[in-house]
Amino acid sequence: MSSGRENDARGAGREEISVLASRWRAGEHSALREVIRRFQAPLLSYAMSLLGSLNDAEDVVQETWIRAHGGIRDLRDPSGLWAWLRRIAHNAAMDAAKRARRHEAPEDPSALEIQAAHQARVGGENGTDEGTITLGAIIAAIENLPETYREAAVYHYLQEWPHADIAVALGISEEAARQRVSRAGRLLRSALRQAREEECHDL
Repeated sequence: MSSGRENDARGAGREEISVLASRWRAGEHSALREVIRRFQAPLLSYAMSLLGSLNDAEDVVQETWIRAHGGIRDLRDPSGLWAWLRRIAHNAAMDAAKRARRHEAPEDPSALEIQAAHQARVGGENGTDEGTITLGAIIAAIENLPETYREAAVYHYLQEWPHADIAVALGISEEAARQRVSRAGRLLRSALRQAREEECHDL
């Protein structure tokens, strides 16, 4: 679930965040330091929830700050700074997960993988074995979702955000957020079912 610090980051006054982001975009180093102070811990928690490794999460957060600082001038809505940073962290985490899959995958799912499979709600209604769905498989499936549904899936299935918070993060209505999550869930179940069938066929 989201940490207390992450809730604070999401709940910080939009006007205050907008001013801070605008100062950062204008080149004020003190503003960047304040942004890092506020959002370092929430970003680390988010990266941990995706990757399950503190070292990997720290690398992702570092990469997030590098990408964010390089692209701050492209931030159109300063009040949406938190959602923008999370999007960058998400992309960095997906890149890290892709690199990890190229090297070595663990033989047994960790407790985090089992938890993620449970959160993804992809077993019961389709008659598949949840315990065999690894975090890597879920991340891979989310990574391949259309962009419209990708963030909604991460927020709902991995972070367990309520639809109201997802709506705020994505800048859409709560009903639209609910529809995106529902559609993302159907796409994920289909992708994971196909992955299981291909795995069984290869055995």
